[in-house]
Amino acid sequence: MKAMLLNIGLALLCVLETQAEVPVQPDFDVNKFAGKWHIMVAASNCPQFLSMKEVMKTSVTIITPMPGGDLTLTAGYPLPDKCQKMDLTFKSAGKSGHYTNSVMAKRDFRVVETDYAHYAIVYIRKDKDGETSVTLQLFSRVQDVHPEALKRFKELYPTMGLTEDMLVILPKSDQCAKALGDCAEPYKARSPSCTSSEFLIFAEKQEVCMMKVALLSLGLTLLCMLLAEAQPRAERVDKNKLTGKWYLTGVASTCDWLQKRKGDMTMMPADISLTKEGEVLFSMAFSSQGKCKKMETTFKETEKSGEFYSEEYRKTAQVIKIDYEHYGIFYSFWTVDEKVCRELKLLTRIQELTPETEALFRQLAEERDFSDDLIAIFFNKEICTLADV
Repeated sequence: MKAMLLNIGLALLCVLETQAEVPVQPDFDVNKFAGKWHIMVAASNCPQFLSMKEVMKTSVTIITPMPGGDLTLTAGYPLPDKCQKMDLTFKSAGKSGHYTNSVMAKRDFRVVETDYAHYAIVYIRKDKDGETSVTLQLFSRVQDVHPEALKRFKELYPTMGLTEDMLVILPKSDQCAKALGDCAEPYKARSPSCTSSEFLIFAEKQEVCMMKVALLSLGLTLLCMLLAEAQPRAERVDKNKLTGKWYLTGVASTCDWLQKRKGDMTMMPADISLTKEGEVLFSMAFSSQGKCKKMETTFKETEKSGEFYSEEYRKTAQVIKIDYEHYGIFYSFWTVDEKVCRELKLLTRIQELTPETEALFRQLAEERDFSDDLIAIFFNKEICTLADV
């Protein structure tokens, strides 16, 4: 019921957003807007954004006007060992300061307000398969947030249907500021390193919400589509080998339920099977208030190996590491009561957990920013079985 109400609320929000016209900077001058910008602050209702915003950093975008009124953005976002670059082209929507891009989804890009010399506030909206996400970002010419610009940003984001818990002021990173130095002058001959055609081709071919976590820092309209691939997944996952009996022996979770129940939780029996349509059915038995209950979730395989999506719960699940015979580690995220839940689950084939597997699970949980108090390892054998429900 809560999930249904949330979905209705989000749908209503999308309708209201559609009805409200988002403003564009009056007498917008694209030539003054051109050049290098640092993306310093963002607010978004994109679920992937909300789940990963705590680990994101500032990035750099280079704006280049194109003939016919179009716009090219060369963006760089920081990875642990390099700055990844990407080129995107936005078509003029017929009004100066308003642009669109239809790669992977319908996206709306607007320069809401700017003084050209110090700051700009950019609005991005994505519509895909009946779902809408909205992002507002604060650009700065230097890697600092001017108090007046931040004040203005905080005045604007609530008018877009965004709330304070969706806001993040990004920690500074100069990695991409240095890497994109050759791209900072839009009218000069640009270095070959300023373009990345392979990433543009990637963007044109992919249809799922994936990529690297720091892509939020880009701003741009690829934000929501590309964030989910924030961490490495297992390659070439064989869903037929996933099937069979499992036990939930460990979990790391940002959801409230774990904190409330982890003291009395036991290993939970689970089963993975395939439906006639080839979808993955995940079943699990658990004890609640002295009764055995069962939870079932059906997942469809996405275009990415090892990633699955539940339309019922709007949950994305990824196979992080698995050997099929002994253990599997799965990462998932979804929205509950307007809050994003992230979980890392450890499944084992038997009701035993080796020290090596536990250590691997804790390592992967730490890499995904789960603190020790968010981790629970279940040593007690299960009370319920799937046969009981």
